[in-house]
Amino acid sequence: MHLPPISLMLLQVLALHTLVFCCQASTFTDQTDKQALLEFQSNLSPNSRVSLASWNESFDLCNWTGVTCARKHKRVSGLNLSGMKLTGVISPSIGNLSFLTSVSLSHNSFHGSIPPEVGKLFRLQHLNLSNNVLGGGIPLGLSNCSALLNNLEHEIPSELASLSSLVLLSLRKNALTGKLPASFGNLTSLERLDLAYNRMEAEIHESMSRLTKIKFLRLAKKKFSGVFPPAIYNLSSLLFLSIPTNSFSGQLRPDVDLLFPNIQVLFLGGNAFKGQIPSSLANITSLREFDIAACDMTGSIPLSFGRLHNLEILGFSYNSLGSYSSRDLDFLGSLNNYTQLQHLGVGYNRLGGKMPHAISNLPNRLTYLFLGGNFISGSIPHDIGNLESLQTFKVEQSLLTGELPTSLGMLSRLGRLQLQSNMMSGEIPPSLGNLSMIAELYLYNNSFKETIPSTLGNCCYLLYLGLDYNMLHGSIPQELMEARSLVSLNVSYNNLTGDLPREDSNPCWDILLKGHANS
Repeated sequence: MHLPPISLMLLQVLALHTLVFCCQASTFTDQTDKQALLEFQSNLSPNSRVSLASWNESFDLCNWTGVTCARKHKRVSGLNLSGMKLTGVISPSIGNLSFLTSVSLSHNSFHGSIPPEVGKLFRLQHLNLSNNVLGGGIPLGLSNCSALLNNLEHEIPSELASLSSLVLLSLRKNALTGKLPASFGNLTSLERLDLAYNRMEAEIHESMSRLTKIKFLRLAKKKFSGVFPPAIYNLSSLLFLSIPTNSFSGQLRPDVDLLFPNIQVLFLGGNAFKGQIPSSLANITSLREFDIAACDMTGSIPLSFGRLHNLEILGFSYNSLGSYSSRDLDFLGSLNNYTQLQHLGVGYNRLGGKMPHAISNLPNRLTYLFLGGNFISGSIPHDIGNLESLQTFKVEQSLLTGELPTSLGMLSRLGRLQLQSNMMSGEIPPSLGNLSMIAELYLYNNSFKETIPSTLGNCCYLLYLGLDYNMLHGSIPQELMEARSLVSLNVSYNNLTGDLPREDSNPCWDILLKGHANS
């Protein structure tokens, strides 16, 4: 059957979740529609058919569950069975519903492959088959309009590139392999491309540079390689670029601010980038989220980043930044004007110097602060409790000394506190019992003395408590023994005395006191 030219089609948006195309019509009857739906029902599991009990001769076709009919000719124009917990295969009979303009079968358990007969639905404008367990290849019969669905395998058909009016293409979370077709450069109207979480590989083809209208590009968690793609540098219209967890290498260009003048989100982590962080990034005042964690970046964190007042996420963890010097943490003082900052990660670098008091003056919207795995010395500021929104605070495996500030107990939203493997001393403040949301508390491998505060028993969401390898004495508080939320307690290698918890008091005790050296 001859299809009209793509230029005459009304295709505007194609996505994994939404497929749009419009073509010519066929001639069938409403009886054909009824028979097609009954065959569709017969391909479902017995339990699923119960959900479609109205699909029988006793009811008017247009009153069947999930069925919509056109006003004029009373033909089936819509089929919406989303979220009905249906199991089975998609019947080829769906191709006989020739007046269908919208099909939504998402959030079910359809399996098997997409029947090629779907390509006969020439009036179809909306197709949503997301969140099923469909697999197999992309039917070539749909190549005039799309490629779709979850768990798709094989390569993206090069025919897809003929859709010059395409503005959105999302094929994320599939099993697509092979290379990105060079013909993708023909999708000159494309504004959003999402190919994340697939198995595609090789380098990005230079033809991508022709996608001059693209604003959103996500290629996360794939096998792309090579230097930072020159083709991407030419996409000055980008607002969102996410290419983490690939095998890209090389250095970032120093004029990145001129190449991406309006970028708002830039995720580059989990690659093999090296060299210094371009200071010109600080000129991109629109930048809200920047992450280059788990690469091989060196040098210092530019002080000029203090000019990016709109930043919400800043991630430098797991690199080789810093020089073990006292000036490595100076950049923290420049972040006090970050009124929107919510996530700051600089853990596991080469940052030296004393813990600056400036961290207490970071924006109170901050929810995540990760400084661990560095060479940071000194003590935690006494007014750390100012960070009232903090949910995660990690300064593990560092050189911290001094005592835990009592103001930690003011962090009422804190869910994880990791201060293990430092050189801290003094008592564990009873104020930690005020951490009503704490789930993970790790203070092991320090030099804490005195007793375990009984107030920790007030932490009703506490799951993991690590106090081993300290110098604690006394007994395990009864309040802690009765904490029903705990799944892991480790107090080994202290100087504790008294009774141990009974085996039947909490299922975690018989595991987590193994090998303890307590009295």
